[in-house]
Amino acid sequence: MIKTLIADDNLQYTKNIINNIISKIPSIKVEYVSTNGKETLDIISKMSFDLILLDLKMPELSGLEILDRIDKLNIIKRPKIIIVSGEMPLIKNVISSDNVCNIILKSEDENIVYRKILEVANDINYELNCDNVKEKVILELLNMGYNLKHKGTKYIIESVMYIYQNNNFNMIDNLEKNVYSFVAYKHNKSMENIKTNIIKSTKPILEKDYSLTPKNVITKVLINNCTKVM
Repeated sequence: MIKTLIADDNLQYTKNIINNIISKIPSIKVEYVSTNGKETLDIISKMSFDLILLDLKMPELSGLEILDRIDKLNIIKRPKIIIVSGEMPLIKNVISSDNVCNIILKSEDENIVYRKILEVANDINYELNCDNVKEKVILELLNMGYNLKHKGTKYIIESVMYIYQNNNFNMIDNLEKNVYSFVAYKHNKSMENIKTNIIKSTKPILEKDYSLTPKNVITKVLINNCTKVM
């Protein structure tokens, strides 16, 4: 579920958003509704949210001040923020903000608002699913005997996730060209460096089972945990 906070001092507008739009998106769960900026910032510092619908004009603290202060909070995972406002002069100040993923005008038709929120919800669902898959991949590699502190293990995890995110199991047919090259580029390393580290991390595994080459390990982990690519 997408844990959501709605911060808006217009309770009637909030009610309409929840009843007419969010109710149509089953993956979104509204966990908290705040009506002023100070309360909003306080709850963000105490609770974890995946999505925040943020009004820019609120009592005590404005949405702009909240955006600025969120950057200074000790938050492990940044929530996606949709600005909801009717104040065009204020909206112009948040267009370039890295924390803002979309903007909703309070005058916009409900169908447009629905599509905007749904688009963000789909992005969040995909990210949450990737996180779950990655956790399963890490757990399986641990059970196989891999050392998570080894660079090669990290490169194997990244290789698996890259294939999963591209939804293309055929990439495993040529790991060097299709996968290792991406990992090498990401870390500004040579492909030979990536391969060498992966082989080194797999060496203890091969001592237990000679069939578990890096390619076979990646294939096995994909089949067991990443059904999206099947």
